[in-house]
Formats: sequence, structure tokens, C-alpha cells
Amino acid sequence: MRATLRDLTDRALTKSAALKALLYATALAASLTVGPASSLADDWKPSPILQELYEKAKAEKEVHVWSSGPDPISWINAAFSKRFPGIDVKMLADQRAPAKLIAESRAGKVTVDVLAWSLGGTIEIDKRGLLAKVDWPRYGVQESDIFFNGNAASYYSYVYAITYPKGKFTAADLPKTWKDLLDPKWKGKLVASDFLMPRIMGYFAMEWGEAEAVKWTRTLLDDQNLLVTNSPTINFLRSGERDMIIADGSHAFIGYRQQGMDTASQLLDYVPATQFIVSQIKSAPHPYAAQLLLAWLVSDDGRTAFEQATGVSDIRPGSKSQQLKQINALGAKPLYETPETMEQRADYYKKFSDMFRGN
Repeated sequence: MRATLRDLTDRALTKSAALKALLYATALAASLTVGPASSLADDWKPSPILQELYEKAKAEKEVHVWSSGPDPISWINAAFSKRFPGIDVKMLADQRAPAKLIAESRAGKVTVDVLAWSLGGTIEIDKRGLLAKVDWPRYGVQESDIFFNGNAASYYSYVYAITYPKGKFTAADLPKTWKDLLDPKWKGKLVASDFLMPRIMGYFAMEWGEAEAVKWTRTLLDDQNLLVTNSPTINFLRSGERDMIIADGSHAFIGYRQQGMDTASQLLDYVPATQFIVSQIKSAPHPYAAQLLLAWLVSDDGRTAFEQATGVSDIRPGSKSQQLKQINALGAKPLYETPETMEQRADYYKKFSDMFRGN
């Protein structure tokens, strides 16, 4: 039997509520008042490849991009229209987009050109033959950042960190490793999402071994009185009930500040990173505009605009992002997702979720 809609989002993100939890912090960043277009260099000029695609894309006048939430795409139109006037970026942020894509494909009327989605959530789309092969090396994408035999390329990483009220702790006070959270001084001060905790445990199980990851979590729950909740974790910092969010998005503090809660984040010794990718849809109605958008998104200019607009970036090896520079300066170790490990991660997520949901 073919995979259901649940499989189409992300095998690790099995329920819509869970997907909302993962994207909660990134959606907040989409409301930033800092415009990406204004921060782009005025002396920028398109490469010959981009210029060639632009000349062809002008006649199409628009490009449609779909994603699971607003943050991966809401910033694009302002920056892209400055670089390539006359091409309108039309967006759909909907967790049900994969089902819509499949339905359109069966009906023979596809309306989307580009998909920006999680690695795990794109697997079933690729299996159904709905993605077009792209010559990513032509656009400067290194081989290690290409997925599904050329059908997708790395877009950005959802990086896990800790979040705390700005100014509450000195640099010396803050944990430097994930296991530092087991220090008795953090007892009764930690809070985490009941979705993100089993997610991050999956990374540690693959790095430390399952038994060690379970032991670490049990100590947090039993000895440290870790509060695990399905409510927005920032509310517990705002109320003063807890002092630190663990397993939070590294850029979540930007959105929290927009909400009136001044927070900061810190990377620790391991940097789990959920991978998001971009793809062109087969039979895209605006193929040249799709190619232009993809080529720009994976360019240095596009990646810089994304990082400046949202605070998220690609931290894969070879990335020029500021966040990867920070990770390297700390001597931290990124933990990357790969298509080969997605099934194991999904199994870990299901198994570890039971630790937090009373089963």
C-alpha cells in the first residue's frame, strides 16, 4: 500500500501538531521587520547563468513556490523582485501541500513550480516521480549538497540550541555541552517541547548510542525535573516559571524578541540540524522562472539574503553562512540528517515520544 498523507509530510513529523511545533520558531522569524531586500548589496550583478535564465523567465512573469510554513518562503518575494524585476513569487505555506501536489499531478494540472520542504517530507514526493532532475553543479552546488540523484539540493538547516532570558546568566554560568544540563544547578529550571525533545534524542542516539541518549533524558526528567510541554515553551520563560528552553531553534530568539521577550540562544558541543531542501516540480508551469529561483536560492547572494531575513541558514560543510563559522569557532560538531538515516530517525522519534506522552 502506498504511503499516506502522514508519510508525505515527514516520517519524523507524523502529526500536523508536531510539524507546527518544529516550525513554530521559524514562523515567528517570518514576521521580522528587517527587510531582506534592503540588506542586499546594491552593486550585485547576476552571473551569466542567472542572466540567461532571467531573460527566459521574463516571459513567464511568475513562479509558484510551496512550503510547509511561512518562514522558508515568505522572505523571498521582496529580495527576489529586487534582483529580478517583473517576476512575481507566489507562495503557499500549507502542511497539506504534498497531498495537493499529488492530487494535481493525477489530474494532469500542476500549478506549483518549486517545493521547499524537509528532507524527510520530500522522500515520498520523490518516490512518486514528481520532482524534476536539476543540473545543480551548474549553479555551484557541491555534490554533497545534492539529494535524490539530482532532484533536490540543500536549502537550510533547522539548528537546535538552548534559549534563555538575555542577561540572566553570565557566559561562565551557561552550559557548554548537552550533558552540562545534568548539573544540579539546572534542577527545576528547564523546559522543552514534547515534540522537539524526542527529535533531538534521535540525533543523540545515533551519536552516543541509544542507551546513553535514554539515560541522559531520564536524568533530565527524574533528577532535573525537566518540564516537557506541548504549549509554547517561551511562555514558561516569560512567566519566570523556567529559565531555559532546551532543544529550541537556534534562531527562535529573534521571533521571541518580536513578541516582547528578550532572549538569547547558545549552541552547545553537538549541533543537531534538521535538513530542508528545494526541488523543481516535474511539469512545472513556469520552468525557466523555477530554474531561476532555484539557482538564485542556492547562490551566495540568495543564501545571504535568507540568513539576514530570517536568522536561519545552511550549515552543511562548505557553507559560507555566519552560523557555520560560529559552529566551527566553538569547535562544535554538527549532526546532519541524510536520506539514508531517515527511517531510523522516524523509529527513534516514535519510540522516544512515548517517554514524554505518558505511554
